[in-house]
Amino acid sequence: MKDNLLIFKGLNICVHLCAKKTAKIISSRARNVTTGEHSFSSAAKSLTLRKLGILKYMSDFLVYVKLPQYIREWANFHFGRPCTFPAASNLNNVIRHFARQRPADAPPEIQQPDELAVRIMGSKSKKPETFNYFSRHGKAAIAEAIDDIFVMQMWEDLTDIGCRSVQLSKLVLDWMDANGISMDGNNYENLRMKFQRIKDSYKKNGINISRGYKHGGGSTS
Repeated sequence: MKDNLLIFKGLNICVHLCAKKTAKIISSRARNVTTGEHSFSSAAKSLTLRKLGILKYMSDFLVYVKLPQYIREWANFHFGRPCTFPAASNLNNVIRHFARQRPADAPPEIQQPDELAVRIMGSKSKKPETFNYFSRHGKAAIAEAIDDIFVMQMWEDLTDIGCRSVQLSKLVLDWMDANGISMDGNNYENLRMKFQRIKDSYKKNGINISRGYKHGGGSTS
């Protein structure tokens, strides 16, 4: 009788542990789906989210566009990897506009090191399963639209009148750090020169918007 009682208790403990482990796995999987952790494949996560009605028009079709490293890093920092722009954004309107039916003889595309992977968000009239081909002109238009958003944010942040007494190089370095842009390669110098070219273009028309900035130094240390 005592032996039977011990066996019964042992079975109860096993059942309890199994149930606990199963609950933990289910909870972990649910968390992975909503937070984007990599336990599931991208396709499985998207399918699950679509079934839940969370991502109505999300697809796993991508378009690869050529952009400078600092813009690729900025885009991945703010919009994820692959880059998924807000559904109602102008960028997705641009992508949908240039999306075409893939020709039968078009080879599959492979992302190159200097390209940004962008998710194609579908619509009722243009489902990405069919409309997922982009000409080089279409890709250039998408890259231009992404660059425009980048410049808008950079300009808004770096021309804050409250920061005019701060050395420009420090503003740029801090902005890079806050927006996921590394110091790899020529990121700092390329971004600084991009900002400088915009200021110079205004100056040609008699508008001086750099007054008050400190321009000494220029070191990235």
